[in-house]
Amino acid sequence: MATSMVGRAAEARAVATLLDTAMHTPAGLVLDGEPGIGKTTVWLHARDAAAARGFTVLTARASQAESVFAYASLCDLLIDVGDLGADLPVPQRDAIAQVLARTNGNGATDLYAVGAAVLSILNRCARQAPVLLALDDLQWMDSSSRTAIAFAVRRLRGPVAVLGTTRIRTPDSRSTAWLQLFDPTALRRHTLAPLPATDLQLVISDELGVRLSVPDVMRVHQISGGNAFYAVELARARGRRGELVLSQSLTELVRAHIDGIDHDARRALLIAAAATTPTVELVSAVLNTDPARVVHFVNAAASAGIARLDGNVVVFAHPLLAMGVYEQATDAERREVHRRLATLVPEPESHARHLALAATVGDPAVVTALEVAAMSAVRRGAPAAASELLELAIQHGGDTPERRIQLASIRFASGDAPRARSLLEDLLAELPPSPLRGHAVALLGSVRMLDDNMIAAVALFEEAYGLARDDVALGVSASLSAAFAHYNAGDYAAGAGKVERAAKDADELDDPGTLSGALGMLVLMNFAMGRGVDEEVLRRSIDLQDRAAQTPIPLRATMHRAQLACWTGYFEEALAEYDLIRLTCVDRGHETDIQHVTLQMFMAQLWRGDYPAAQASVDDMTARAQLLDGEIALIAAKAMRCGLESVRGHVDEARNLAKAVAAAADRRGLQTVDDGTRAFIAAMEISLGNHELALAAAAPSLFGGRMVPLGTEIVTSLCVPDGVEALIHLDRQDEAVTFIRLLETNGERNDRPWMLAMGARCRAMWHAKNGDLDSALTTAELAMKHHARLPMPLEQARTQLLVGQLLRRHRRRDAAERTLRHASTTFEQLGAPLWANRTRIELDRMAGPRDVSNLTRSESRVAELAANGLSNKAIAAELFISHKTVDVHLGRVYRKLGVRSRSELARVMTEPGAP
Repeated sequence: MATSMVGRAAEARAVATLLDTAMHTPAGLVLDGEPGIGKTTVWLHARDAAAARGFTVLTARASQAESVFAYASLCDLLIDVGDLGADLPVPQRDAIAQVLARTNGNGATDLYAVGAAVLSILNRCARQAPVLLALDDLQWMDSSSRTAIAFAVRRLRGPVAVLGTTRIRTPDSRSTAWLQLFDPTALRRHTLAPLPATDLQLVISDELGVRLSVPDVMRVHQISGGNAFYAVELARARGRRGELVLSQSLTELVRAHIDGIDHDARRALLIAAAATTPTVELVSAVLNTDPARVVHFVNAAASAGIARLDGNVVVFAHPLLAMGVYEQATDAERREVHRRLATLVPEPESHARHLALAATVGDPAVVTALEVAAMSAVRRGAPAAASELLELAIQHGGDTPERRIQLASIRFASGDAPRARSLLEDLLAELPPSPLRGHAVALLGSVRMLDDNMIAAVALFEEAYGLARDDVALGVSASLSAAFAHYNAGDYAAGAGKVERAAKDADELDDPGTLSGALGMLVLMNFAMGRGVDEEVLRRSIDLQDRAAQTPIPLRATMHRAQLACWTGYFEEALAEYDLIRLTCVDRGHETDIQHVTLQMFMAQLWRGDYPAAQASVDDMTARAQLLDGEIALIAAKAMRCGLESVRGHVDEARNLAKAVAAAADRRGLQTVDDGTRAFIAAMEISLGNHELALAAAAPSLFGGRMVPLGTEIVTSLCVPDGVEALIHLDRQDEAVTFIRLLETNGERNDRPWMLAMGARCRAMWHAKNGDLDSALTTAELAMKHHARLPMPLEQARTQLLVGQLLRRHRRRDAAERTLRHASTTFEQLGAPLWANRTRIELDRMAGPRDVSNLTRSESRVAELAANGLSNKAIAAELFISHKTVDVHLGRVYRKLGVRSRSELARVMTEPGAP
């Protein structure tokens, strides 16, 4: 089975470079890192990769227990080599035989002879195939093996790779300076970094088959320090209620560090582990002792590698040690420390937490303090901390439906949708019909909307609206959420209806913030319906917005303003506002809102041609989706990747992603995401000349009842231009012109550059297809004027490509070449290879004329008329010949010129030198 390399892309590249280099010359790589960080995982991957490439793989895995045995590692290394005596000089053969205990030779082993024998064996192996010398845990290799291997590898000249792993920052670490190649620069060193939380989630899932919630993953990441082994052990040993505890192996690891520390020093360390910011002054106050004495305790801990002073703060050498010190104290010791800390720390959150952890029975004052602290954590953007505080309040006798709804809301905001859903579903099994139940149902709808299914969410929002009764704010919120779900499901009319209901109800409230969200959504939905941007209502929505409120981002007026700016072609303005909004989401720790903003940012980045920024958004979205394990987030991440891969020309990957998105979107009611992905694929297929495939991708949006005739905006009709181009090339002119008229009419009515540019480009193609090259060129040049107001470089270059083609057909060679080269440069700079290749083909056609001199006069005349778009019947009528004669002439023309279609014939006949 292949070794999992989650989060180890840099290490995989380093191994690949090592093996590539070693195919020709000696190369070395030493991987170092703390125990459990993943060195052996990379080592195993390198071993498998080398074997797959045909390397001879020799391995040795040293152990601490065998480090005192002479030649233990060398025996491991040579065990699978075969007949070691072949071709070796007698002294070397005798020495290696003695090392491997194959003889009972007398006297001491000749170290020089052993080293020379190892060198001879490696050179013999390398003559047959490249060799990988894989040495795990160099710090434990016995000195005899080390000496022999060092002697050999310094003298290697053939195709040999040397890979070693070693520990750092541990008491048993030893120098690996002895491992050198003939060329010192050929040996590289690489330190393995801790894994990020997203990768730890995947490692834990692969290893244990479980998915942790986001707060749990973040806690595991904090305690493990990004160490994969520690993280898996922490997750494996979780208690019955899911709390994190140390496994037996980690307990032993911690005990090995703290054994020998006296009682007073351990108590000081316990205080440091329990406190948020354990200053020397705070620890000394809890101990009621002199600060100098605390410094003495910490210095003792530092000598054991447990903790140290950073300024005046006690810092543990590893978060795992802090947890171990805390767990190994008795319950009474921990409660006493928390009781003392509660009297000394002023921060509401820390004070309340220490109060709760010091208490043994429910106390209303503790519950109140915890709730106040939880709200403080929410305001400072720490939903995970708020969740922990509310859970403590519930455990200490504060279990009420209101607090459970509040806890579910905080969990959902922090990205812990599964726990939020579980809380709400358990609560709804108990709550009778009431506005309070309505709040729980509406929140469950939000969870399902962003983590499960849009259509199911709409039903829950409607139920919440029915339960709202006199709670108008709940009714408005439910209506707006239902509208958002309808929008994502592609039902703009139903969404508009819900928004209108919400706006009407919000007018009855004395709540500017709620009215702001309703008005903003009203503008957004009217825009999708093709009614343009109501600037006056949008300004009112912005003025009414409460920027301090915890309103979900999809319902915030500033977000609506940014989206409308993006959808009308003002990408720079939109991205500037998106950046500010995203920072707010990050500050508040709202994972679900971050996803929404990231998706919107990606579209603006992609349209304006900033593919590196778009890639960063894809990476961020993918990492968050993997961490949250919500399918809708994963679908969105795949759709974004599809868009980027399609413009970068990664055809198979883009198609596979589109298929996966389509299947998942159908299950989850995500038609807008599916439409966007189909638009990406349609454009890619057009660039490849696959017009039938392009139309198949665009067809559901064009003909599936999803289009709003007045609403041909970029965000709702992205696939229309490519669908129209496919229709034109497939001779479905009447259908194509219907959509062209929509783009032209709606573009003029709303003065929308995207619609005007796309409509003119499509109209130019339609003219060209119908043989009116003068109108085609005039209209294509008009499209370029509209592009001047539309910062979409890829689309502008596509129109330039069309203009260049039309100029060439008008035999304006110089102008055509200039235009095509400009388009080619843009495609190259953007990183759009499929379009760049198409443009190069056009330029190549201009490089020299096809030889048409061998055409007869009759064939030449038929070819010219066919190139101008006339049908065979029209050509026959024009030349007063039979239809059959036209067929015969065209068959000969195709063979003589080496073309296979009328479009190719048209290109050849418009080249300089053609008749």
